[in-house]
Amino acid sequence: MSTQLAAQGIELIDGYSADQLALNADLYVVGNVVTRGNLLMEAILDQGLPYTSARLTASNFFVIEADEYDTAFFDKRSKFIHYRPRTVVLNNLEYDHADIFPDLAAIETQFHHLVRTVPAAGRIIVNGRDEALERVLTRGCWSEVEPFGVADGWQSQPLDEGPIDQSFAVCWQAQRVGTVRWQSLGEHNWLNALAALAAARHVGVAPAAGAEALARFAGIKRRMETSGCVGGITVYDDFAHHPSAISTTIAGLRARIGAQARILAVLEPHSNTMKLGVMKALLPASLAQADLIFAYGAPAGPDALGWDLAQTLAPLGERAYAFNHLEALAHAVIMAARPSDHIVVMSNGSFGTVLSRQNETLQVELLGGRRIKVKGKDVLLEFSAPTAAELMQSAETCAQTIELDFLWECAGTDEFNFAALAEEYFGMQATSVERAALALRLHSAPVYFRRKGRGQYQRAPEEQLKAALAALERRSQQAALQATYEAELTAHRLPAAFEAAAYSEQPAESLLAERPATEIQAFSIDDISTTEIDDAFSVEWLANDRLRIGVHIAAPALGIARDDIIDLQARTRLSTVYVPGDKITMLPAALVDTFTLKEGGLRPVLSFYTIIDSATQDIVATETRVERVFIAHNLRHNLLEETVTAEAIAAGEGDYPYKKEIAVLWPFAQALYEKRQQARINYGLKRETPRHADFNFAIEGEFVSITPRRRGSPLDLMVAELAILVNSSWGALLAKYGVPGIYRAQRAFGLNRTRLQIGPAPHEGLGVEQYAWSTSPLRRYIDLVNQWQLLACVQHGVAAKLVAPFKPKDVDLYAIVQNFEDTYQAYADHQNRMERFWCLRWLKQEKRKRVLASVIKGDLVRFDEIPLLLHVPGLGVHARDTKIWLDILAIDELNIEVSCRPSQVLEGGETQNFTGDAAASCA
Repeated sequence: MSTQLAAQGIELIDGYSADQLALNADLYVVGNVVTRGNLLMEAILDQGLPYTSARLTASNFFVIEADEYDTAFFDKRSKFIHYRPRTVVLNNLEYDHADIFPDLAAIETQFHHLVRTVPAAGRIIVNGRDEALERVLTRGCWSEVEPFGVADGWQSQPLDEGPIDQSFAVCWQAQRVGTVRWQSLGEHNWLNALAALAAARHVGVAPAAGAEALARFAGIKRRMETSGCVGGITVYDDFAHHPSAISTTIAGLRARIGAQARILAVLEPHSNTMKLGVMKALLPASLAQADLIFAYGAPAGPDALGWDLAQTLAPLGERAYAFNHLEALAHAVIMAARPSDHIVVMSNGSFGTVLSRQNETLQVELLGGRRIKVKGKDVLLEFSAPTAAELMQSAETCAQTIELDFLWECAGTDEFNFAALAEEYFGMQATSVERAALALRLHSAPVYFRRKGRGQYQRAPEEQLKAALAALERRSQQAALQATYEAELTAHRLPAAFEAAAYSEQPAESLLAERPATEIQAFSIDDISTTEIDDAFSVEWLANDRLRIGVHIAAPALGIARDDIIDLQARTRLSTVYVPGDKITMLPAALVDTFTLKEGGLRPVLSFYTIIDSATQDIVATETRVERVFIAHNLRHNLLEETVTAEAIAAGEGDYPYKKEIAVLWPFAQALYEKRQQARINYGLKRETPRHADFNFAIEGEFVSITPRRRGSPLDLMVAELAILVNSSWGALLAKYGVPGIYRAQRAFGLNRTRLQIGPAPHEGLGVEQYAWSTSPLRRYIDLVNQWQLLACVQHGVAAKLVAPFKPKDVDLYAIVQNFEDTYQAYADHQNRMERFWCLRWLKQEKRKRVLASVIKGDLVRFDEIPLLLHVPGLGVHARDTKIWLDILAIDELNIEVSCRPSQVLEGGETQNFTGDAAASCA
C-alpha cells in the first residue's frame, strides 16, 4: 500500500500523533486495523472531526472475501454466516484453523450454515473437484448450483499457443464461451478465473466480456507473485501455507517451467494449524516436486513450532534443510541459487531479512514475523553481519556504556545525524553494532537529545537540560524515600516521618464540615419520588440591577476517592437504574443520604455562580466554588406545575414558595433557551420542538398509576437551562486547565452523530460549544468522574492536570466511556421494557377496550394517556399528530405485546371509519 500511495504522489507520515491534525484535512480515512487508544484516532474523535473507514461507490456490487474463522471473541460462528450473499463462490474446503475447529466435519457444518443463508434466487458457484464441498451440498441446498473445474460445469481447455495456466479456452457445459490470456501462474489461479467468470455471469456479465477483463487483471498479491528476477534467478512470493496449497503451488510452477529447471522452495509453516503440528506429516509429500527445500521455524516465542522441523522433513533426504535463524536460511538460499533457478517463498507470515529491493522500496520481514515495505529513506542502518537479533543484543549492551554527559558535549549545538556522531564518538570505522548502539542511546535520552527527523537529533539547550536533570534528581530522591518507607513497613515498623503526620488526620465528616459555609438559602426542584437530589438553586440581589444566580451541585466526589471500594461499586453500576415504581441507586444508600441536597441542613456542594444583568439577561461573570450551602426547601414538580405557569409568573399571580426567585429565574432561562436556538440555527438545525409529556409511574402492589408530567413548563425549563449552562461552562473550565473530562458531543448531521469522548467538542443539538455531564454526580458515574476533575481545577488552578485523579491520556477514561455507553443503553432498554409492561397492566387494570393515539410517522403511533408506542400496519398515510382511535383486541403480558386495530381517524375535523379485518399485534 505504501508504494501505491507514493506512486499517486501522496506523502507518507511516520507514526501517529495528535500534532498531525495541523494538516487540517477535510476527511480522515481510518484503516480497519486502527484501534481505540491510537493517539491520532483519539484526537480525531475528541475534536469531532469527520472520518470514514469505507466509501460507497456508484457500483451495484459488493464483493467480499470470507473464510470460516470465528466472528469475534463473543461470537464463535464463522464470519461468513453474517454476510447473506446472493452469489457465493465455494473455492475449496479442507481442514485448517486447528486452533478454532476440532476436525473437518466442524468446518463443513459452518459451510452448511453459509449455504442455508443463500436465497432461492441466489447461485452457488462450487469447486466440483472438492469432495468436502460435495458433502456440504448433500446436507441441503436450496439455491441453483454451478460447478467449476469439471466437465459438466465450467471447465478450461488448453490452447496451442501456450500453457494452460496462462492461455486457455473457457467452456460452460462443453460449449466454448470465451478465451483467457493472462500472466497469472498456477492451477489455483485458473480455477479462480473459472469461478470469477461464473459469478460474474450471475450478475449479468457475459463470459466473453469477463474473459477479456481477466486479460487486464494484474494478479493477486502473494499468489505466485513475481518478486523479481536477478541474474537469471526468478523469485516468487506465495501465500501457500497449508500442505495442499503448497503442493498445488509447486505443481503449477513445475508445469510452467518444465522438468529441467530447478525449484527452490522456501517455507515458513507459520499458521496456527501448522504451528500446532496437525498437518506436519503431509509436508514432505507436498514439497516432493521441489529440488531443494529451505524451511524456517522460530526457536522461541509466539511463532515457535511445537514440533521438530528437521525430523519432519527427514524423508526428503539431503534436499531439505531446516533453520531456526533467518539469516542462516537466507545465506543458504543465496549460496545454492544459480541462473535459471526459480525460488518460491511460501508463508502466511513473514521472514526476517530483506527479500527484495525494487526502486526505492525495501521489503523487510521483521524478527517478530510481520512483513512490511519500507522506503529507502526510512532505513537508518543496513548491515550484512551479525544477524539482526545478535546486532540488537550487542547494541543494547554497548549503549549502556555510552556516557550521556560526554555524548552531549560531543554533539555540539547544531542538528546532526546519528551516524555522523557515531564516527565522532567511536571513530571513523564505527561498526554497525556501535552505530546502532549510539542510535539507541540517543533515542532513550529525550532529556539530553531531541529527535528532529529520521535519524536526526539536536542536543537540548544547557539551561533546559539542567532544569530537567534537577527534576529527575527530585524524582529519584522521592523514589529512594518511598523505597525506604516500603522497607520499614515491610519490616512491620512505622517510619518516623509518619508519626507527626498521622495525628493530623481527621475523619471524613470533619473534613466536609470544614468547607466554608455561606448564608445562602437554596432550594431544589425535583419529582416527588426523587431521593438523589443533585442540584439546588439560589438567587442574590446585587447593586445596579444585577443578580447572582447560584447552581449548587451535590459533591459526593469529596467523600469518594478513585479506586476506593465505593468507586469500584459505582464504576460497576455506572448509573442509577430506574424502573417503574423502583430504582437501584448507583451509590450506597448511606452515602446518598450524606450528600443528597435534602432540606434542613448544610450540604457540601460544588457551586456555579453567574452574575447577570437583570435588564438584558446577559452574563457578566461566572465563578465556581467548593463550599457548604443550606438547603432550605425541596420543591416538587407535581405540587407546583399547575400553579407556576408562564401566565401566572408574568401576572405575578399565585402563592407558592420562592415566588420572587422563580420570577427572575424564568426570564433568564428563556434568554438561555433563545441563545441556544440561535446556535442551533447557525449549525444548520431547526429550533427545538416541544417534547411530549413525560410520565411518572407509581406501583402499589398490583395497582399502577401513570400520570403525565408536562415538558416545557417554567419549572422544567428553568432546571434544564441552568443544567445546560453549568455543564457547558464546566466543560470549558476543564479545557481551560488542560484537565481531561468526559464530554457529550453531537454533530448536526452524519453517522455517529452523538457520542461520549475525551476532550471538548460542540454539542450542536443543544447549541453549545462543549457539554460535559457534571450536574448528576449522585446518579451518573460520568458526572462523578468530571466532578473529581473539576475539584482539581477549583482547588489547584493551573496545576490541576498534575493532581487530578485522571491524567491526560489515562486509558481508564476511555474504558469508562465505552463501558458507560454499553451499560447505559442496556439500562435504557430494560427501563423501556418495564414501562411497556406496566402500560399493558394499566390497560388491563383500567379495562380499556378503546384508546386514543397520535400518529408519529408512517404507521408508528403513540397512546395519548400512557407512554406506549407501537406500529399499526395498514394505517395509511396521515399527518403527524393525527388522532387515531384504536380498538384493543388482546394483551399478552408475557411477551409484552398488544394486539389492536384502527377504528377511526380524526383528521381535519372529520371522522374516517376503518373497515375490514386490519389488525396489528405490536410489541
